[in-house]
Amino acid sequence: MDGVILRSTYRRRLDAGSDTTWFGTFDLELDRKPGTSGACDATDLPRGSRLALWCAMQLEPSDASGVRVVERLAGHLVLEPIDGGPPPSWPWMIEGLRSRFPARHSNDGPEAAWLILPDGSTVIVDVEPSRAAEPPRSALADSTAAPHDHASVVPVTPHPRQVELRSTAVRHRRARLAVSTTAIADVWSSVAGLGQRSGWDVLDTLGVDSDATPATLAIVAELSEEAYDLDIADGAITIRAGGDRGIRHALVTLGQLLAVEAGAPELSVSDKPQVAFRGIHLDLARRWFEPDVVERMIDIAAWRKLSHVHLHLTDDEAWRFHVDAYPTLASIGGTRGHGLALAPSCGSGPAPYGRAYTNGEIGRWVQRADALGITLVPEVDVPGHCHAALVSVPELRDPDDASTVSSVQGYPNNVLVPGRPITMTFLEAVFATLADLFPSSPTLHIGGDEVPFGSWEGSPDTRAYAAARGLVSTSQIETAFHRELIQMISTTTGRDVAMWEEAALAGVEPSGYAVAWTSADAGVRLARAGHRVVMAPGQTNYLDMAPGRAWELPGGSWAGNVTLADTCTFDPTAGWDDDLAGLLHGVQACIWGEHIADLDILDTLTFPRLDAIAERAWTGRIVGGPEALAERSAGLPRFTT
Repeated sequence: MDGVILRSTYRRRLDAGSDTTWFGTFDLELDRKPGTSGACDATDLPRGSRLALWCAMQLEPSDASGVRVVERLAGHLVLEPIDGGPPPSWPWMIEGLRSRFPARHSNDGPEAAWLILPDGSTVIVDVEPSRAAEPPRSALADSTAAPHDHASVVPVTPHPRQVELRSTAVRHRRARLAVSTTAIADVWSSVAGLGQRSGWDVLDTLGVDSDATPATLAIVAELSEEAYDLDIADGAITIRAGGDRGIRHALVTLGQLLAVEAGAPELSVSDKPQVAFRGIHLDLARRWFEPDVVERMIDIAAWRKLSHVHLHLTDDEAWRFHVDAYPTLASIGGTRGHGLALAPSCGSGPAPYGRAYTNGEIGRWVQRADALGITLVPEVDVPGHCHAALVSVPELRDPDDASTVSSVQGYPNNVLVPGRPITMTFLEAVFATLADLFPSSPTLHIGGDEVPFGSWEGSPDTRAYAAARGLVSTSQIETAFHRELIQMISTTTGRDVAMWEEAALAGVEPSGYAVAWTSADAGVRLARAGHRVVMAPGQTNYLDMAPGRAWELPGGSWAGNVTLADTCTFDPTAGWDDDLAGLLHGVQACIWGEHIADLDILDTLTFPRLDAIAERAWTGRIVGGPEALAERSAGLPRFTT
């Protein structure tokens, strides 16, 4: 059997029930594609066939749907006709599957589906983008901010803080290293390699191109580490910087200027970043990205003068690195699929999907990041978001746990168990491995977000843990757990510890930094609690949010539709009192994987909004407004180029 297709239609409604409010329904039509060989009759779908699908909206059959759920995990469902029923005829219509969350974009409907035949074999079903029963909403156009007073706009992103354009009569298209030190020559080579990988061979590493403009580079004491001055005049390039990072930033600016079709004009630049931490986060658990995509992300960050790349290596859906003491984390937790311990999720189908990255692959990320002055921040998210770990290492569970809570994503009891002896032994091995894999990372990230309220209420192990410490609530237990975890990591690895806002706001003492993600106000609350803060509010900095209101646009919408104008307008310093300003560590863009089916979608969601975040972090404003930013962004490398 082949050529099966699934169509879905979303109908908006508000159905307030006693337990759950349902925000809409999906009608499904399973049919054979036109021209498919074989008779389209009931004999093609034998009795006992089931339909499996994944949908982010967490669907539930209504009484009229004619199906019942025989298996569920978060958005993964297996459906069969009620009471085993007669074989469905073509098309198989399933009407009124209620959605737990409102659908606002076509990818909110089913993203993957397959038939499970009575003999256990599977048939992949092609899934069309979901349709809306009502006319799709028009896209929300970006509003263009009024231009700022600034020096002439140059084709560089992020735009330098100060630019003096001298002449466009003379243009420079390539540069050669004339005078420097050995250390500076190494930085030159790393940026030259960055350019070559992007198709911009504009920095001559051998110094023999007689047509290239000679460049003199020097480190000077009067500039801060990341600051630089760049001067192009009289047939020569002069760069002065406060350190290797400043040299690198200057060469990135120079590379972008040389790479434009017209070449670099004669100008002077005086530049330094607004904030120290300028980051991008990529979810490697929910979707599988090939190792070279991560290497490319490091390049993308370097071209935008970002300082940090945050790698989300574990979640409910997968575990992405090897831990020698617990080999099943990789062998079981790295791959999901039909019939495997980890069920398909986030658009993956029945075939085995993903794996753990090898130590060698991670080592190449570290090498690339070190060469480009990028700090990697590896994350293991605990104690919540641990379904993959708990499936891979079952002894992590309390066997007598009678808790019945689920995460917002629909994973039941997806938390590690404080008080269970193996828990801290496990975490010691995990974070020791993480420190070994990322030797140049000063910070390890422990997650700490979205622990379901009521977790551990039915766990004897955790009740004993809580009683010994006088704890009574989920929040108090989580705080005690994090304090012990931070102490262990600090003692055994010597690294700082970063976390999401929930862990910090629960009362954990400041350590490393905390990421504010639910709102901009959360950042101020974190600062008032004494934490260094990285601002990443979902309403402006979550790049997996759809970039407009149109039904056809990819992305999520729980934080709203985040347009380029929204991202450009956000000022991370707004609302911060002077006495708190020193705790604003920086800003971060976040990309989560639920709706990223391929690199084209990753590009669509990431750019140009990433460049708006990078420019705000570097320059403190968006030079020329959203339209000018988008034009400059179009010239920078992306994932698919």
